[in-house]
Amino acid sequence: DSPSGFQEDFKQLVAETFESSVNENGFPGGTLSIARVEDDANFTTATGMAEASSIADPDQHSWTTKTPMKLETHSRIASVSKPFTATMILTLVDEGLFTLDHTVEYFFPGLVPNSDIITIRNLLNMTSGLYDKENYPPLMEALLCGDLTVYYSPQELINMSNELGGGGVMFEPGQYYNYSNTNYTILAMIAEEVTGSTYEELISQRIIQRLGLKGTTVPGDDETIMPSPFAHGYD
Repeated sequence: DSPSGFQEDFKQLVAETFESSVNENGFPGGTLSIARVEDDANFTTATGMAEASSIADPDQHSWTTKTPMKLETHSRIASVSKPFTATMILTLVDEGLFTLDHTVEYFFPGLVPNSDIITIRNLLNMTSGLYDKENYPPLMEALLCGDLTVYYSPQELINMSNELGGGGVMFEPGQYYNYSNTNYTILAMIAEEVTGSTYEELISQRIIQRLGLKGTTVPGDDETIMPSPFAHGYD
């Protein structure tokens, strides 16, 4: 170990291994960070491309770089936002604004099937039984066709989940585990309802600012533009 962090040969090995993994798996590019808590050692490396010159060839190994991936390149964190949401919700529980046993019905009567028995706890641990809105065919089609600039309100997303399930649920709350993005849309709605603040304000004030995260931002309600420079996503 080095007093200032990881040894240079270790960092080089990590960077080379990460680059090989990206190339072998056909990923356009990526960024990797490692950290060690006890001495605040940290290391970040980037490899590959943030944007390809052309994606006409389905073989990603043939793509050439239009924009290289750099350490300052922003990436959409997608479902990594869930730990942020869960942490924010638990701060509200800790402050006594509601409990893990409050039901969806308490905040939004009739919002979803079983709203009278689905609890905050069920939403957090993915045991609500609600259908995943992101499996709703029209939404999937828009996303897979690259239409990422359309804004859907939380209520519209909940309606998609309800329609997908035909007004029913996959299972009773707590019976099984099933990953559903719908759960976290509802959690964000509840947090906004209880506090009178926006999701952006809640995450920014309760997590991002407290942790001193300089490169992490939350989009506004109808904001669909990434901060520049950003990595383009490919699926």
